[in-house]
Amino acid sequence: MNDRLNNDTSGSEEVLLRARPVWRSFFVFFLGIAICVGGPLLKEDSPLNPAIGFVLAAIFLLLIIRRWSNVYTLTNRRLSIKGEPFFRHTSEIYLEDIDGIDVNQGLTLRIMGVGHLLISSRKSDQANMLLYGMPDPMNFKKRLEKLVTENRDKTSF
Repeated sequence: MNDRLNNDTSGSEEVLLRARPVWRSFFVFFLGIAICVGGPLLKEDSPLNPAIGFVLAAIFLLLIIRRWSNVYTLTNRRLSIKGEPFFRHTSEIYLEDIDGIDVNQGLTLRIMGVGHLLISSRKSDQANMLLYGMPDPMNFKKRLEKLVTENRDKTSF
């Protein structure tokens, strides 16, 4: 993929945004942890065993760490997700290859002012990307769509 960058003579790549999922996007997970840990401790005859509650809380915590480890980088040419430091993975898509951008906001996410974005690729061999916990996802979608259009216009000449 870097070949496309190295062969491009139209200018340098510029970072427009670097972000992680915002903490308020994890509200439901934090609530789950509180219920799983606090419920069995506060109520003697809780239907949830304290040991199982702690295991479930640990799973919620791992999900939070996994999602928060993602670093999203938007440049004038591509969008990338890099997992760090514990979950090492990298995924990227060039803007001109983006086929669709869908925003997912359930009630809780809408109240918190965040959402998840699903980025679809035009290339069948490239996996879709999921950006968790983006603040003001509709504005981010509009910004990204504008960049996609600009990149397609540049590459079509």
